[in-house]
Amino acid sequence: MSETKLIHDIIVNSLKKRLSREFSEIKINLYGEKAHAFKDMYPDIIISSHGMVISIIEVETEDTLLEEKLNDWKRLIEQGIKLTVVVPKTEKVKLTDMLWGNGLAGRIGIGTYEININLP
Repeated sequence: MSETKLIHDIIVNSLKKRLSREFSEIKINLYGEKAHAFKDMYPDIIISSHGMVISIIEVETEDTLLEEKLNDWKRLIEQGIKLTVVVPKTEKVKLTDMLWGNGLAGRIGIGTYEININLP
């Protein structure tokens, strides 16, 4: 299992667990999986309420935060769904620049994560 896949899947599962306190209908697609579709797309996390999709979350790693993702994100927000892209804390500036440069700032939410390992 690659490091990228491992990190992606850990973050997706952590977000699902955290969000399940607030939402009962959460579907996930782990790295490369196509288990749950939304409008012929396979976002990482699909949050629904009473059968209606209310939010989509895409998780990116340092390796997967690419300009090519912008077209997918545009397609998602064109559906009128709230989209949040979650990236490593160190990549927030890069994502912000990507969104501003493509007229998407303010239309896509930004979340961050970091993995901390504390040793005695």
